[in-house]
Amino acid sequence: MIDPVAEVSGYEPVGSRLAPHEMGKDEFLQLLVAQLRNQDPLDPLKDADFIAQMSQFSSLEQLINMNNNLNDSINLDYMTSQSIANSMATSLLGKTITADTDLVYLQSGDDVEINYNLKGAAREVQVMIYDEEGGLVDVLYEDYVDAGMNSINWDGKSSDGSEMPAGNYQVEIKAQAADGSAIEAHPFLVGKVDKVQYLDGAAYLLIDGATVMLGDIVEVKA
Repeated sequence: MIDPVAEVSGYEPVGSRLAPHEMGKDEFLQLLVAQLRNQDPLDPLKDADFIAQMSQFSSLEQLINMNNNLNDSINLDYMTSQSIANSMATSLLGKTITADTDLVYLQSGDDVEINYNLKGAAREVQVMIYDEEGGLVDVLYEDYVDAGMNSINWDGKSSDGSEMPAGNYQVEIKAQAADGSAIEAHPFLVGKVDKVQYLDGAAYLLIDGATVMLGDIVEVKA
């Protein structure tokens, strides 16, 4: 028996998912017709057996039709949600947003404001900056930082004073309380939406050079 839930979750037509030993409704019907044509006239198929086989065929057809309808509904819902998301992304152009992301974009010769949120007051905060290959570029330190939203500026240079090239950089925040315990800390990005890009049907926002997924936005300001 075909599992309609398993078929729907794969976003594939039912017919393409049948294993070699499983029978579709066309094969089932052909087999039934062949059986009727070749039955022994002296020992015809009993009514009960015939009704049972027809019931099986009817159940199989209903399940396949239900799978097809569910597949169509899921695909329609997906396309509708994508269309709504893309329209929403376009409406954010020029607006200032807050996004839950650890990426910042460095423009050559400019400083970068790195924003982060602390769950509690910290005795010391370390802000580690990595390049696109994952190499550690610089570490910034701040002492006695209050809980909540905070920010620190990076001058765009490595720890040895070299100017870093323009591009995306990843930020990691570590914070310790006065007793040495770790404090939860999350980087975030605040900036104006400059452009909307579409990759593989999904909308991405360009914010001060950094690429942010639409789902990472946590606040939109007028």
